[in-house]
Amino acid sequence: AQQLDNFFEKTRGMTIVFCHFSHFYLLFER
Repeated sequence: AQQLDNFFEKTRGMTIVFCHFSHFYLLFER
């Protein structure tokens, strides 16, 4: 269970980073 929680925490962090990256990408595309 601990390993799964760690995996979800990593995935959430990556998702947040990806969202920020795509947001900046859209800003620069304009």
